[in-house]
Amino acid sequence: MKKILLCLCLLFGYSMANDKDGFFLGAEIGISEVSIAASANGNSVKVELSAPMYGFKAGYRYFFSDLIGLQGYISFKDSFVDVNSSGSLVELQGNGSSHFMPIMANADIIFDFHKTQNYSFDAIVGVGLGFAILNDNSLIGNINTSHSAFYSDARVGIGTSYDNSRLGLVVSFPITQATKKVDGIEYKIKQNYAVALTYDCKF
Repeated sequence: MKKILLCLCLLFGYSMANDKDGFFLGAEIGISEVSIAASANGNSVKVELSAPMYGFKAGYRYFFSDLIGLQGYISFKDSFVDVNSSGSLVELQGNGSSHFMPIMANADIIFDFHKTQNYSFDAIVGVGLGFAILNDNSLIGNINTSHSAFYSDARVGIGTSYDNSRLGLVVSFPITQATKKVDGIEYKIKQNYAVALTYDCKF
């Protein structure tokens, strides 16, 4: 009898977890702070700019049990800023805009810590590896140029799920900086932080 009950519990747990497995698409919107430091010949300068941000992601979510799961996904984010000559790292006449765009492969551990009849609440922790693109026409003084370099970040977040939808709040911070040398000047670029409201839909 005990074995039968154990088997039923395991099957029920697998069934509940399996309902949450599947491919998903997501979008996010929030705010970030982009840091750009430039150095050459012993001189250095640094600017930190607050920037609105949006992003998209696509991946797969799998639960090992009713409590713990893993999701892997590809993400794209864009932090965009409008600056004038006073915010440039070099002298520049007029205005411009720049976009800091990490393109990442990500893995998150999901802790589904509380469930009600209709909702579940979870926490995530994860890392991302990829590269970041700075599409620049003002910050580093090169008109209409793009610079890319290796980049990685980490994130923590909380969320709630109902049926196939999940709403979350995620905070990201850098592990490495995107480092690039342009015209003899070394640039180090990162997001000091990014706070985003996310929405995922599972299929």
